[in-house]
Amino acid sequence: MSAAAILLAVVAPVGAALAGAAIGAGFGLLQTQAQRRHQLRVARGDYTTPWASMGGSSGRVVSLLLALAAVQVLCPALFAPGSRIPWFISGGMAIGYGWTLVGRLRRHGA
Repeated sequence: MSAAAILLAVVAPVGAALAGAAIGAGFGLLQTQAQRRHQLRVARGDYTTPWASMGGSSGRVVSLLLALAAVQVLCPALFAPGSRIPWFISGGMAIGYGWTLVGRLRRHGA
């Protein structure tokens, strides 16, 4: 096996995990920001209907799905049949989102 192939075998999973972590952390930060806005609106009494509390959630989910689709379109080689790279991206996303969730729980003392 050549040095380039060995390097690619190491760099690709790490890069995939980092890309997934960036997507997960970005989504987690969006969720945290939305939660803060929600708490502010509840404190001010701005809600007139239960549906008002759901504002923007579909946009956040769409942005997450677009980010995942962009990774698949921009890096099609990562998603070749039999590749383990999608698992690294998914694991990175879970770690990135989990990191923001743990940070939120630490700040609120839960």
